[in-house]
Amino acid sequence: VEAEYRARRGALPSGVALLRDGVRRYPDDPEMWYQLGDVYLHYGLQLLVGPAEGERALETAVELDPDFAPYHIHLVDLALVSGDSALAARRLERERALAGADTREVRVHQLQFDYLYGSEADRERVLAAIDTLDAAVAAWIRLPFTLEGAMAGPLLELANAICESRLETEIPPDGAFRWNCLY
Repeated sequence: VEAEYRARRGALPSGVALLRDGVRRYPDDPEMWYQLGDVYLHYGLQLLVGPAEGERALETAVELDPDFAPYHIHLVDLALVSGDSALAARRLERERALAGADTREVRVHQLQFDYLYGSEADRERVLAAIDTLDAAVAAWIRLPFTLEGAMAGPLLELANAICESRLETEIPPDGAFRWNCLY
């Protein structure tokens, strides 16, 4: 908690130092590993840490507590953008088994998987469904977790398609919506 507080208050290096010390002192604590991986993935550019380091920390959390669904979310994100459809399918199936098919994260990941790795008909079905997505799912998809990886371009295309389809209905008078889109 202290590490996340520091990260959000501009003291990122000291927050990360707490997490690194935590995983060193408590190597069997999956939450500590998860928090380190999450910080690496969300703040990696600022820390000069690549996604692979975050992925390793999250994989350690999953090894220690394989049945806790939230530990799997970013691993699915990373697999989707990796270009490895088999890995993405395995991770998505595990997430679905743990969290259920109706959770926001699983619904988003399934749409992204279908768009990135499905047939042309799957891609068209995903694009046709954009206008029917509930706000929570649309918001999650239009902000891709990472743009590093073989499938970053198509993932960005999907995010932009959602942004473009919703500009007329969601853009506030001050134009702030554009900050939630990657143009």
